[in-house]
Amino acid sequence: MHDSQLHHFLILVARRTDAFDIWYLNILLFIFKRIIDLPYHWIYLGFISKYIAMRLLLRSQHLFSSLPKWATLDPHSLSGKHPHTVANFLDGKIITSPKTLPVIDPLNGETFLNISIPTSNADLEGFIQSQRAVPRYGVHNPIKNVSRYQLMGDIFFKIASEMRKPEVENFFVKLLQRVMPKSVAQATGEWVVTRRFFENFTGDNPRFFQRSFNVAGDYDGQTSSGYRWPFGNVCVITPFNFPL
Repeated sequence: MHDSQLHHFLILVARRTDAFDIWYLNILLFIFKRIIDLPYHWIYLGFISKYIAMRLLLRSQHLFSSLPKWATLDPHSLSGKHPHTVANFLDGKIITSPKTLPVIDPLNGETFLNISIPTSNADLEGFIQSQRAVPRYGVHNPIKNVSRYQLMGDIFFKIASEMRKPEVENFFVKLLQRVMPKSVAQATGEWVVTRRFFENFTGDNPRFFQRSFNVAGDYDGQTSSGYRWPFGNVCVITPFNFPL
């Protein structure tokens, strides 16, 4: 195989892998150039070719898997030519906006994501009313809404079961890599940790999570009881380096 043909082959393979693989394949090309003139170079090339094939096979699992049926984008083709609009989620409905905030692809500077932004008070009114609809005692109240904890246990079980599917894991691993510069191992590790969280909180574990406590009072018959559950409206700020 000529040097130009080898370079063309590696670039074609790199287009089906992530940014880390492109850097890695360039190093391999440099090694190829150095050993091509060595005696018995075909022996070295044989070992290296087998190593490359196994590495690419393991790191490019998406070549042999399909997208989940509920997926709204393909992370493998996500680019400036095929951008995706990130919508908001309000009361079980997907809400988009005519105004968007562009997100730049660090690999080439193109806009590959557009974040929907509310543009007027009318756009924000739905979110305001949704927050006002939350009762002060919370929607996870273990006294007034006991079935909520059984429901969450069932939901977490279904999520954990879905996360066990290879095509779902491959989808999110690649999606994580498109928005955060992580290797396959790092993105997979984040996926596994999240999946185990859902597995741990299936069944009765959601209601165990809000286990209460009692404290003796100042006179006979008096006790103080404490309950733990989200009270009223709750806001969560997530870390940017663990987007999942």
